[in-house]
This record gives sequence, C-alpha cells and structure tokens, in this order.
Amino acid sequence: MPAVRRAGAGDAGALARLGKLALEDVSSRRGGVALLAEVEQPLACGEDVPSFLGSAGSAMWIASWAGADVGYAAASLVERSGEGRIGMLRCVWVEPEARGLGAGEALTQAAVDWLWHEGAGSIDAPALPGDRSAKRLLELSGFKARLIVMRRDLDQSDAPTGA
Repeated sequence: MPAVRRAGAGDAGALARLGKLALEDVSSRRGGVALLAEVEQPLACGEDVPSFLGSAGSAMWIASWAGADVGYAAASLVERSGEGRIGMLRCVWVEPEARGLGAGEALTQAAVDWLWHEGAGSIDAPALPGDRSAKRLLELSGFKARLIVMRRDLDQSDAPTGA
C-alpha cells in the first residue's frame, strides 16, 4: 500500500508536478474542462499552493510508492445554508502507472478522516461522466451519487423560428 502524508510547504514542487499531470489528464476527458471551471481545484485552477496549504479550512495529501510521489488529494470545508459544514473532496488524482496499488483509496481515506475531525457533516466529491474508476473509488469509500448535471450546448441552429 502506498504511503500517504499530509502535504506541507516543502511539497510545493511535488504538488506542482502532480498538478500539471492531473490538469492534462482531466482536461482531456469528457467534461473535464467544465469540471475544472466549476469545482475550484488547487493546482488545476492556478491556485497558490502555499496559500491553500496555509488555509485553516483546507488540506492536501501526497501518496508515495517506491520512493516516488505518485498522487495527491485536496479537501476543504465550506458552510452551506441549511446544511452546515460540508466537506469538499476537491480532487484525488494518481499517476496512471500507479493506479490499482491503493493510492486513491489511501488518499481518499486521509481526506475523509481529516474532514471528520474538522466537523464536516457530509462530503461532496466530483466525478466525471464515464470515469468508472473514479466512480468506483468513491462508491467503495462510501459515497453515493446524488445529482447528475446534464448540459446541452446551443448554437444558431437551435434558434426558435422567427428569432
């Protein structure tokens, strides 16, 4: 099982490398660009990693295997009217060569444990349409789908007659 550690300021280089790989991976998938625009994700949205790590309501973790950093996760807390403190598992990403070793599960559990200790009453986590491995990871970790958002892009051919 890969080792997981809480990321600190000294991990900025490793997080930048992993974040660049994750951004390329997620951006190439169906719905990836929209996910990155809608769900604030450290690294992927150009967020300042030291600032994110220094925020009281945010944390990141790094998974290592055979001496190499192979994945990361980020989580934060938000207050929602009527729901209280909600945990946001903002991202879990593992290098393709290291998938299937348990890094995703270990990163997810580290984030869940931290969010529980921080007082979250529930946790939301995004998954891309068709990303069966992410969906399986989240379901095995106790998450359940509760909302599917569909989109239809409109162009001139969709204009009502007479418009």
